[in-house]
Amino acid sequence: MNLSPIRDYIAASSNMIVGRDLFVYSMPATVKRGVLLVTESAGNHVLHETPGAFEGRYQIIVRDPDYEKGYARAEEMFDMLNLIEMDLTTYVVTYSRPRHTPLPFSRSSGDLIEFSINFDFRYRIS
Repeated sequence: MNLSPIRDYIAASSNMIVGRDLFVYSMPATVKRGVLLVTESAGNHVLHETPGAFEGRYQIIVRDPDYEKGYARAEEMFDMLNLIEMDLTTYVVTYSRPRHTPLPFSRSSGDLIEFSINFDFRYRIS
C-alpha cells in the first residue's frame, strides 16, 4: 500500500515537514520528534466484490522525548486520520479508523518515548 497520500495529507493538515519530522516506512534514529507511517506486513486484502477496492491496516508511530508532547501529537494523529470518504487523488479513502487510543512504549536507549496507533483502512483506486 502506498502511504505517501496519507503522509501528504498529514503534511498539508499540520506543521510537519516530510523528511524532517514526517516519514513513511523508515524514520532515522537521529530524529527526536517525528511521525512514522508503516503498513502491516501481510499487505492489503483485495475486495473482490468491489473492483478496485482494498482493505488493510497501517500504523502511526509518534516519537518524542517528552511524554505529554508525544501523547498530544499521537492524539492529533488519532483525530486527523479518523476519515470517511476522503479523496487523496491516488485513491479515495472509504474509511480510516483508529483501532485503539495511543499506546505508549517505554523509553528507548535514546531516552525517547514512542506511541503507536493502528488503523483499519479501506480504500478504492480513483
